[in-house]
Amino acid sequence: MTDADLVEKCKGLDFVAWRGGVPVFEIQGDGWNEVLWKYLELMGRYASELEVVVSIQQIKEKFGGLRLYYELSGVPSTTGFQIAQDALDMLVLRAERECSTTCEYCGARCFDNPASVKGWVHKVCKACLVTLGAAS
Repeated sequence: MTDADLVEKCKGLDFVAWRGGVPVFEIQGDGWNEVLWKYLELMGRYASELEVVVSIQQIKEKFGGLRLYYELSGVPSTTGFQIAQDALDMLVLRAERECSTTCEYCGARCFDNPASVKGWVHKVCKACLVTLGAAS
């Protein structure tokens, strides 16, 4: 799948940070990409169906976990806003949980605790930890 295909799948979302025609993720490896795009596609579909604006503010790794920040706008009522926000928060939580058991570098299932990689804490499997030459 090309970057353009991925962006098209998330057409209901507005990404704040772009580089070279694709959204910027502040993540070291590509291991979480499949999880991210799956949940971003769901968020985009939901935003399109409800005709609301979901602006992705930042996607990053922090202390070995995924962090996804968004803003919601264009919701006509307070009740509708809360319903939409609760649903989007649930998708973000599911993405964060799935990434918590996925190697940030290779995408393998990983139930180990986050490890230090060159002074930074990342979710990394044992094989990638060896490859990266990091101290755990």
